[in-house]
Amino acid sequence: MQLFAATKPAVAERAGFRFEGVLRQHLWLQGQAHDAACYSLLAIEWAARQPAQP
Repeated sequence: MQLFAATKPAVAERAGFRFEGVLRQHLWLQGQAHDAACYSLLAIEWAARQPAQP
């Protein structure tokens, strides 16, 4: 997952994603470079967060 300036990192972190790093000058929008924050979530981490199925 990549987050941009308009997105709040707390949303990704509450969902269980972990911060991995920043891609510097990853995007060019209207002639300006923008950084992107990268987050990850492994399938096993996602499964651990889900309620048990009856």
